[in-house]
Amino acid sequence: MNTKLLKAKQICEKIGFSLPTLWRKVKNDPTFPKPFKIGANSTAWDAQEIDAWIENCKAVRGK
Repeated sequence: MNTKLLKAKQICEKIGFSLPTLWRKVKNDPTFPKPFKIGANSTAWDAQEIDAWIENCKAVRGK
């Protein structure tokens, strides 16, 4: 299994969120992928989960 991890800054660049908006999504949007700790001061997301969330947003928009 070869999972690509994305840090917060990378997600912000990919989606176009600011850091505060990203963390607001994590806290308030149950559909947004949850991050996980990869070190004492480091958090990351699974890139496939982020891509799936983006695709879901597109699908919902298309309805």
